[in-house]
Order: sequence, then C-alpha cells, then structure tokens
Amino acid sequence: MPVFIGRDEPLRLLTDTLHRGLVLTLALLLIAHIAAALKHKFIDRDGVAGRMNLIYRNFAGGAASRPPSKFSST
Repeated sequence: MPVFIGRDEPLRLLTDTLHRGLVLTLALLLIAHIAAALKHKFIDRDGVAGRMNLIYRNFAGGAASRPPSKFSST
C-alpha cells in the first residue's frame, strides 16, 4: 500500500484510540440489539421479533397475519 504520510506517533495513537472506541461502540450496540430482540421474543411476546424475521414473513405465510400496508395494492 502506498504511504501517504510519514510515521507520526501521536497520529497513530489517536487513530488507534478512535478505532478501539468505535469497535467497542459497535460491539455494545450489537449486544443491545440482540438483547432487545430476545426480550421481544421471550418476555414481551408482542410479535415484534416475528415481524423482523424476513424468512418467516416471506415463506411461511407470516405476511398474511399483518394488517395491510397503506402502500400495498391489496
């Protein structure tokens, strides 16, 4: 890979810190999203998890149980 700037230790430390912070943020968001989906599935049982499942909705008739969208033709 081409080197666009020379070695700069303060810049490397800054980008390493930013990278680690963003990775941690993404991991925490992923964990929170999975936890929320499991809460809807097993605790609330409000059908939200089923509506998020595209495979079930498209192939198992899940779409028929939803109210029609204002954008649908039927």
